Amino acid sequence: MLPLASGSGRFYGAVQVPGLTLGTFGGRVDLEQGGRFTFSTDVETIGNVAGLELSGRGEVREGGVDLSAGGQLRIFGIPSLRLSAAGSVESTGEYSFAGSASGYVPPLTYAFGSFRASSAEGFSGEAHVFGLTVVPAPADVQDLSPIPDVARESLGLPDDPSLSTLPAIGYSYFGYSQGRGRWFSIGVVPFEGSVGAGASLSVPFEIPVPR
Repeated sequence: MLPLASGSGRFYGAVQVPGLTLGTFGGRVDLEQGGRFTFSTDVETIGNVAGLELSGRGEVREGGVDLSAGGQLRIFGIPSLRLSAAGSVESTGEYSFAGSASGYVPPLTYAFGSFRASSAEGFSGEAHVFGLTVVPAPADVQDLSPIPDVARESLGLPDDPSLSTLPAIGYSYFGYSQGRGRWFSIGVVPFEGSVGAGASLSVPFEIPVPR
């Protein structure tokens, strides 16, 4: 019956904790004959700190669903990253998606990157960051942006002081593939008046991805 069905619907929602609304979202879905559909949604965080406009289309076919979407992230009302992704989900539970993002990140950063995720190969991705970034800190300098303990625990990161960082103006590369993370940075640490060069790091950790 789905190839002959058509219609539209709207949805709204919010993410809340007791006494506080963290964010809201709303959107629309339109179903066309032939199993094709389109959708759009707007997401806003508390105080309009960040927002996301997302739209896409898909098609229900025999044995699965094909999807594609694109959107624009806003930070403090300023257009930021442009996002795009496409992929498919099979009735057997297998899936495969790929996407990319690029754009300005306030206050002084431009970034671009891509990712792939599939039930067969897991997750991989990379990002290039220019402008305001971080570089590895010398051993005798206190980490100004330590990795939170909850992040270390969830990602299985070692409690390694060599991962301490300092804010800098420069370039960073972040990558993840086959259970290993990679990071390279080089830049100027303005308030130290010196140049910080980051050594390439390869740290084994896993991001849990449903299979």
